[in-house]
Amino acid sequence: MCLMMLNVSCSLISLPEIISVDNVNMTENNDNIQFESELSVYNSSWFPIKSDSIVFKVLIDSSLVAQGNNIGDMNLPRCDTSKAKINLEVLSNQDNSFVTLSNEFDLTLLGYALLPVLNRPYYFEKIYHFEKQNLIDFVVDEFFLDNSVSIDSFQIKQVTMFNTDIQLNISIDNPADVSCTLKNFQAKIFRDSLLREEVGVVRKIDEINVNNDTVTSVVIDAALNNISMITSSLGKVKSNQFSFFLLITTDLVVGNILIPIEFEKSIELSARDIIGNKL
Repeated sequence: MCLMMLNVSCSLISLPEIISVDNVNMTENNDNIQFESELSVYNSSWFPIKSDSIVFKVLIDSSLVAQGNNIGDMNLPRCDTSKAKINLEVLSNQDNSFVTLSNEFDLTLLGYALLPVLNRPYYFEKIYHFEKQNLIDFVVDEFFLDNSVSIDSFQIKQVTMFNTDIQLNISIDNPADVSCTLKNFQAKIFRDSLLREEVGVVRKIDEINVNNDTVTSVVIDAALNNISMITSSLGKVKSNQFSFFLLITTDLVVGNILIPIEFEKSIELSARDIIGNKL
């Protein structure tokens, strides 16, 4: 009889649904990257779910990439949304490059919770379907906004018949508690916001190390094509103002996590800026 009641209780438990992930904090523990976050969780079961011990693993396409546990007691009222804190550790001995991910993939949450209502572990498995770009956008929005990179000044180095070589002084703000590296940092320069009229390139930098909780200054070299500049500027210069748009691509490396990112920056220059070589 007790066994039947236990089986009925298990069958009536619905795995709580994660509504959102908030207040994400990233830290570094030895070679592993850890995330602490607050989840908004909906409990659709007809009774409250309480637990002081939840352990889970995260698999991507059957490969183990992370493991985690709850922080503090979890108390989910029935048929309601509440908060739960978790700790997630990304395993350093795994290949966690976003580059190797398929455009669409399955993420499996596999674990157990000690539930007093059952008096035994409740094992669960939940599969989430992701699009790679959506996951990249989430990570970039949380930890590397496009306003983390600012263009402070520029200097004309050399003018030839076909090209104008310039230097850009940029700042990279990393307010996180974890250092990161930007690999293969490069950009294309356009004269229009639709990024159709390319007029120059930023020469690739193999690696930029960005320490945690600091602003890193970097000097980068770029070249403008003079002919493209002249043809693209016809009829577009207003009040001696010049607009440039940079499409920046780089690989953001945090621990052993590699994330390809792409973002845009705009520069507004006046004729005086160009003559004085200052923004």
